[in-house]
Amino acid sequence: EKDYFGLCYSHSKQQDLTCWLQSKKPIHKQIGTTTGGYQFRFRVKFYPPDPNQVQREMTRYSFVCQLKKDIADDKLACSVNTECMLAAYALQAEMGRFDSEDTMRRAISHSALGSST
Repeated sequence: EKDYFGLCYSHSKQQDLTCWLQSKKPIHKQIGTTTGGYQFRFRVKFYPPDPNQVQREMTRYSFVCQLKKDIADDKLACSVNTECMLAAYALQAEMGRFDSEDTMRRAISHSALGSST
């Protein structure tokens, strides 16, 4: 499932321009001889059309982390309803199912998601 992810970089002089590194080429041949000023990030290249296709738990976790970051940084726009649904899925994945409303309120108030809303 490594095809879903990659390293991208941008230069401090051109922050708006992000390029993906090709995994089979040496980095120095892709970025040139300029030293310094580069910022490298491990990112999701694309999301699968059907999340049930994802086999590994670590891949699912990486997708969730990227989604949370992109929504928090306003890089990925979604409606309030979709954001709430994603938060509910993340809480359920992190803490399991809950039966009582009180338990859910306590779980939300103690999670990272509850503190950002």
